[in-house]
Amino acid sequence: MKSNISNNKQSKYTASIADFALNELTKNVIEFKSYLSQKSVIEFSTKLVDGSHDEQIEFLAKVFNSKKSIKHLYEKFFPDTARFLGNQWAQDLLSFGKVSVGIANLQILLKKYDHLYLENMMTYENVPNILLLTPPKETHTFGSLIAHRIFKNLGCNPLLLVNPSVKEIEKLLEVNSFSLIGISLADFTLIDEVKKLIALIRTITPVNCPIILGGEIENWTGNCPRIPGLDAINSKPEEILEMCELTPKNNLLIPNKNVLEKL
Repeated sequence: MKSNISNNKQSKYTASIADFALNELTKNVIEFKSYLSQKSVIEFSTKLVDGSHDEQIEFLAKVFNSKKSIKHLYEKFFPDTARFLGNQWAQDLLSFGKVSVGIANLQILLKKYDHLYLENMMTYENVPNILLLTPPKETHTFGSLIAHRIFKNLGCNPLLLVNPSVKEIEKLLEVNSFSLIGISLADFTLIDEVKKLIALIRTITPVNCPIILGGEIENWTGNCPRIPGLDAINSKPEEILEMCELTPKNNLLIPNKNVLEKL
């Protein structure tokens, strides 16, 4: 009985968060489509935190009912949902435990729909090898998971390392040649870790290998501190490839393969 009472209280608490967020949203509606999109994010977030897997699937089936919408699901809706959950924790509206449950459920769904997102992936003969990293102590990894899938969908050959050690990075860079290295940063307090990571990479990689910093850093309100060795700040894979002149252009399709040597 006590457990049921506790669950009921938590459900009401979660629902009240959604109601509060929706009420605040309606006060600042600029565009109806934008409102509907954010409303869906809020409703979906409550199901991730307090709903069942079947309820989450059912919600997505109603909102994204065609294969054409899978691109928006991966590149817009899922990232916006992860960002919303993170903000709920930052504003003390959800506990770290609840947000962790929501993100974990989101990652499960990410894997579930991979076959739809990547089924039309173009694989080329000459593709850029891309290394994606999250800095040590970074706990927010959803952005890097999305970036890995988008780069792959664009025809690249990405490799993702989450919180790698110095030895792991050194060994990987010594046996592989990368066209681009991306670092995902969400935790604002880890900027010094990023500086150390970039300094390490620059001692091993060729000077013409661009290092791009992405993630929530683009949403910082203040000026980003200068980071020696960093080439640019950008979180959009397609723009990054174009900026670095790495967009695959050879139309010759070959079987998908991984040319990187993993640890």
